[in-house]
Amino acid sequence: MISKPHRLTQHTKHAHPKRERIICSIGYIIIPLFFLTLYLIMYMSYEDIYQSYAGSSSSTLDIINVTYHALPRIGELYQRVAVHFMDISTSFGLNLCFRIITAILAILLVYLASFFVLKKRPRLQYKDLAIFLGFFLICMISEVSEVFTFRFSYANNYIIAAVLTIGFLLPFRLHSKTKSIWQIIGMVMLGVLFGMSTEIGPLAILIIFSVWACIKLAKKQLHIKKILQSYKMQIFGIIGMLIGIALVFSTGSLFNRAGGSYGEYYDYVSLFDVFKKDSALVLYKLWQHAWFNMRYLMFTPLIIGIFITAEALISKYIKHAKSNHPLYLCILAFCVIYMGASCQLKVLDDLYPRYFFLIYVAIFVAILTFINFLISTFPPREKSLRITSNLLLILSGVAFLDMVFAFTVYRTQINNQLYKIQLNPNYTNTEEIVQITEDYSHTTMIPSPVFRFAQLSPFDWGDFGDNYLKYGYGPQKKLPKN
Repeated sequence: MISKPHRLTQHTKHAHPKRERIICSIGYIIIPLFFLTLYLIMYMSYEDIYQSYAGSSSSTLDIINVTYHALPRIGELYQRVAVHFMDISTSFGLNLCFRIITAILAILLVYLASFFVLKKRPRLQYKDLAIFLGFFLICMISEVSEVFTFRFSYANNYIIAAVLTIGFLLPFRLHSKTKSIWQIIGMVMLGVLFGMSTEIGPLAILIIFSVWACIKLAKKQLHIKKILQSYKMQIFGIIGMLIGIALVFSTGSLFNRAGGSYGEYYDYVSLFDVFKKDSALVLYKLWQHAWFNMRYLMFTPLIIGIFITAEALISKYIKHAKSNHPLYLCILAFCVIYMGASCQLKVLDDLYPRYFFLIYVAIFVAILTFINFLISTFPPREKSLRITSNLLLILSGVAFLDMVFAFTVYRTQINNQLYKIQLNPNYTNTEEIVQITEDYSHTTMIPSPVFRFAQLSPFDWGDFGDNYLKYGYGPQKKLPKN
């Protein structure tokens, strides 16, 4: 039996320190380059323009007030303010500033996710680089890449939610201790922002924390006084989170929204409607339901499999090792609660990839944490780590070139038609704000050839025919046109 995990040897870590630093530096630079380039050449979508024109005559404070009472997410508040100052294409001024902020948020998400997995800041090491680039690539390959590329309204809203979620949970992951009053104030503020990030995420975390505390108290592994002493910083974060949750639900807007434009029942989301059909079609509808949803239920066997495999490895090779089992269980619980709550909502197919973005991020974190555990426990040779990091770096470079090619072609395709997008001076609440007098169906962007990157059109809401999702599967029920 081995008393503790293997560690990378001095020879393995420092065989080629200069080469390692150079490769890692390039790898850490390519992600900021990707997102900065993307948001500088990306056009605003029709929804972004629609939101911008809707608040064109309002002050910033008025926009915040109206948005808060309509949908009080912190990402939604930021999005409405951002597009108020943005232009359809990149230009100097506040427009450029907000595009750079969006890029910083995306970069921060990759960095914080890597920090969370490694339990330390990513350094100029092959293993750290592999985790960093691995999170980026798994996001870009999966369906949730459209959160980054489809619309600024997606990126500004859901990336902020993910950043706040990981940022809020990092002090719990690192067992951070309070060192100053400013840390307490910062944690409370972070908790408030996290509480306002999404409708379900903070509630799921609150449930998990409550169950964890009850189990610890019931087993007498902790008592209330020790919890208050050992987790002071985290408790202040939870207090802030409760304030944020209260701010979200105090408006009552969420209940009105559930019966609004997203108020159609979707057969493939809820089993309730499946059993309302003709009995002869029940089995067929159940099959459709399973086929449509199983990609979102894959996390259950995946995370359970990671848990069992890690336990088997620890039992066989590592005596008294500190495992990541609590983390895997918490991620599984988060996914189950989030998915369960989401299945009760009335959502449409086009909401899926972005609405379940936090589930995807949680799953990716679980996978990479397990990979990091394997690398730390059974360290590969320096050559293997170098080859893996180089391959991930090459793939990241391909992703960058793939994105630049597709978005540059799209700019060339529609750049000379942007002047046709104008504010309708006679609009009312029930009419289109943006005045479009021609058929712009030919302006739909062709996805990039490798990673299928694409953005939505500046000219209309977008028509994807029978296939909405990135890789062309999953039936879509279109939003009704007003």
